[in-house]
Amino acid sequence: MSVQAKRLSPNRTTKITVRLVVAALVLGLSLTVFALRSSGLADSPGFLGTRATFLADLNLIAALLILAGLLVGFAAVRSKNVSAHQYIQTAMVLLFLVLIVFIMEVSFWQNVGPGIPGQIGEASYAMPALHAAIGGLAEISGLYLVLLMNGLMPRPLRVRLWKRLMQATLVLFILVAVLGIATYYLWYVSPATSAPAF
Repeated sequence: MSVQAKRLSPNRTTKITVRLVVAALVLGLSLTVFALRSSGLADSPGFLGTRATFLADLNLIAALLILAGLLVGFAAVRSKNVSAHQYIQTAMVLLFLVLIVFIMEVSFWQNVGPGIPGQIGEASYAMPALHAAIGGLAEISGLYLVLLMNGLMPRPLRVRLWKRLMQATLVLFILVAVLGIATYYLWYVSPATSAPAF
């Protein structure tokens, strides 16, 4: 490592602090979802004025905030702040994993899974199925990059075109957000569609 790189690299205390903050965010979001489900508040009316439940509204807002965070992380690396990029993207990808495991996957298998393949031609099933497929691909790619950025990826599995992969992954996350909004609209806003419960 060059002298300049050492100067730019955060010290050990900063790295530990950031890791603790990321862990606290991931744990906090996980416990919040668990508490909402346990208390029954998850199924109460949402706060966005649609037919959605509280948990569905929370999931939408959290997903959009995570996308905003990913864009901030992308801006950080464009401005040569590699450490900020690494920390932000790691936190956002892990937070999105919490949404997938504790909210999206549960909702998908309860409300969409039973209608596949029989009702896949209907928009209210096709849209969330596409959202799930692209979301899964984006998260797998994101987790790969997190392992790569944090030096946890074995050398034989490291790709050379990682910058291209980062850009493609960001595009996938943007597409996931668009499909998520479209699914939310179909389930909870559109008068022509009956809304599955989250």
